[in-house]
Order: sequence, then structure tokens, then C-alpha cells
Amino acid sequence: MKTLVLTAFGLIVLATTTASAQPGAIMLYSDNPTFTNCNLIDAAPGLLNVFVVHNFTAGATASQFAVEECGPFELAYLAWTAAHLVTVGGDTRTGVAVSYDTGCAVGPILVGTIAYFGEGTTPPCAYLRVIADPAAASGQIEGVDCGFLSTFPAGSLMSINSDGTCFCVAGGGFPPCNPVPTEESTWGKVKSLYR
Repeated sequence: MKTLVLTAFGLIVLATTTASAQPGAIMLYSDNPTFTNCNLIDAAPGLLNVFVVHNFTAGATASQFAVEECGPFELAYLAWTAAHLVTVGGDTRTGVAVSYDTGCAVGPILVGTIAYFGEGTTPPCAYLRVIADPAAASGQIEGVDCGFLSTFPAGSLMSINSDGTCFCVAGGGFPPCNPVPTEESTWGKVKSLYR
């Protein structure tokens, strides 16, 4: 009996420790309150809302991140509205830190809303991605758990007008945002630039 009680206590402690270590991900969704659709449709002129959600966390009190506009992006940025009272920084394009006024919250946590205006002209596979706030000391997306310890939530990718060749995902390994084109060259051509 004593062994059973100690084993059960050990499992509870392990589960609590593991749960508090789950930093989650800062996700982008086009539907509220279900937070299931990470594809934004720009089909006609009008207002488009992107909901920023701290998801898959066992408990968090704050996050710090930025949102990058990538690809053939043709939406006009209108505003960032935080869902919580304490917000530091500019907006999601320049980097923002948000302290959740709900205290220790379990995901999904609505962090705020980004409003865009679309003309219905965005080509397939433009996307938004959550990246580190340039002001973040760690160079990573940052969070704070319920024990007020730093965590590093994953980012996410939201596709716009997905045509089946682009996708949305949490984690990493995202395609580069607006990659720099390259030209094939030879060593002789490179050396001639410095003569």
C-alpha cells in the first residue's frame, strides 16, 4: 500500500512538473472562438481579423513576439488590439509583449487581434508567421509560465488563400520570408568585382 501511495504521488509530481514545462505555441487563427482555422481567405474587399492565441500551454502569464508578413502579401495593416490591459511595445509588426491580466491561464489564451483590410487580390501562399520580438534578449519568442519562469513557445505560420501547395503549422522549419534571389556565378566573376 505504501509503495502504491508513493508511486501515485511521484506520478502526480512528474505530471505537474511536465505540464508546467510546456511553453506551447503562439498561433494565428482566422476564427474566434474555436481557434481551429489557420488559413485566412482574402476573397473580396473587406476587414480580415487574425487572432493571436497562446495555445498548447499548461499555464502562462505573458508572451513576447512579433508577426512577420511574407510572400506576395497584399493586405493593408489596420491595427493591433491586445486582449489584455498590460501591453509593452508597439504592435505585432515591430514586436510586442503582453502580460495576461487573467493571471495564470491555460491555453488557448486569446492574446489579441490584428486587423487587416483585404482587396480580394492576395495571391495564394502569402503568409504571416510568428517570430521573435527584435527586442527580446534571448532572440527567441518568449513566454512566462505560472511560476514566473521564462519559456520559449514555438512560432506558427498562417497561410493566406491556401491553394493546397502552402500550409499553416506550428513549430519551426518555415520557408524563408521573402528570400533573397541569387545568381549563379564563377570564381573568376567574383574576383573581377575587386580588380
